[in-house]
Amino acid sequence: MMELDFRAIQQPTLKLTFENGDVIHMLPPTQGMLARLQAMQAEADELRNLPDKQALHKVYDLFAELMSNNEEGVTLTGKDLNVKYHLKTHHLTAFRNKFIEFVQGISSAKN
Repeated sequence: MMELDFRAIQQPTLKLTFENGDVIHMLPPTQGMLARLQAMQAEADELRNLPDKQALHKVYDLFAELMSNNEEGVTLTGKDLNVKYHLKTHHLTAFRNKFIEFVQGISSAKN
């Protein structure tokens, strides 16, 4: 007899643990999110023309938008990442690298 137990099927997630112990599990990006990621790249390129402080706020907002795609349904803001979770630019760089690895791992996984 064959069986499919939907309770056993889990989407891959990227677990983010913040310094204060809060945890969120990022979901794989949807097609719409991938399109938004491409738009974010264009926005990131435009940030080079902004004053440093203004550009940094925009960077935090972009990463918060990405991290808000999570199992817990938590919506994050750039201010949350900066003030509540004390993320610095090196944290954002580490997140970016891990997120790219996460997406590439899903894309290359066998179905």
